[in-house]
Amino acid sequence: MPNFCHNTLSIEGEKNDIHLLKKEIEKNENPSIENLYPMPNELENTISPPKSAIGIKYSNEHKVNLAKDRKETILELMPCNNNTKEKQTELNEKYGYCDWHAWKTANWGSKWIDEFEFIKNSDRKIKCVFDSAWNPPITLVEKISIKFPNLNFSLSYNI
Repeated sequence: MPNFCHNTLSIEGEKNDIHLLKKEIEKNENPSIENLYPMPNELENTISPPKSAIGIKYSNEHKVNLAKDRKETILELMPCNNNTKEKQTELNEKYGYCDWHAWKTANWGSKWIDEFEFIKNSDRKIKCVFDSAWNPPITLVEKISIKFPNLNFSLSYNI
């Protein structure tokens, strides 16, 4: 289990730029800054480290079995997308990484972002809080700032 890093991100700028950024953050049922630089879908059902994925049929089989044992809602089995050397090579060629963990840590600076919440929301400023694993997602904020060059970003965090 990772140590939680508590983050506060403030973003300021012109009304139209803030509106576009907020619209992307909220583009699905789970608002998050992850939505501004999403991981490729093909990496969703991968196993990390990749060498442990070879020959594994389903990426979530352990979770499904655990849910059965606990008599919880049974999840759908998801085929593993990196369970052969060939699939791993193909993913590496397409995305530079063949598993979710390597991609997220390289492109976000953290393996996940959780508990995202807006705490200030106006025409010219957004302030949000969220948790990340081990580190602040500095790389993700840098990528977002390149995508939205007219906005000013300020990230503070506690580990």
